[in-house]
Amino acid sequence: MRSGFLVISIFGNPPLLTLFHEQIKVLTQREKIVLYFILSNRTYKDIAGNLYIHEKTVSKHSHNIRKKMNFHNLDALKLAFKDLQILLEL
Repeated sequence: MRSGFLVISIFGNPPLLTLFHEQIKVLTQREKIVLYFILSNRTYKDIAGNLYIHEKTVSKHSHNIRKKMNFHNLDALKLAFKDLQILLEL
């Protein structure tokens, strides 16, 4: 995959944007890609098919993302990103 940026959503709260930017920095490139798909409301099965990996691998990436970003579940993660503009550097 080429280097670039993925825009997750639009509008932003600067303090939260800074916080999320710092948390996103610790994610691996693959976790960032999985995060993009999760925030696009894709299922684990769909993500796995697009990335040619097993659903359990997607689940593990999701777990690692939530752990690194301090979210207990995907709904909380999606809600936090709902109105923020986040650029994921890949």
